[in-house]
Amino acid sequence: MDNLPAIIAYILQRPISGPNDLVRLRDDGDGPYISHWDASLGPEPTEAQLKAADKDALAWHARRQKRAEYERRAERAVILERAKQMAEADHEADLAAEIQQDIDALTAARSLER
Repeated sequence: MDNLPAIIAYILQRPISGPNDLVRLRDDGDGPYISHWDASLGPEPTEAQLKAADKDALAWHARRQKRAEYERRAERAVILERAKQMAEADHEADLAAEIQQDIDALTAARSLER
């Protein structure tokens, strides 16, 4: 089960990471498996539960990645808009126009995705 980290993250509804986390995965060459599952998480999922969650986990993980990308773009848009306002306030018309071109390119890229 190559996407075990995504399946576990889906089951827990949060990413898993770090060696001291409540869940540890290991791969000794035969594929990843759960090497530690903290009792505070409830019962460790069975192989059948992991397999059943596989498809949903991939979709959940893809949605999380897409959301993170949207958040990065939104941050970039906000930063560019603020930079443009600052340039305009300092009467730097050329710089403000350059920043506006970046804003327009970002907006065009979003429009193409729709």
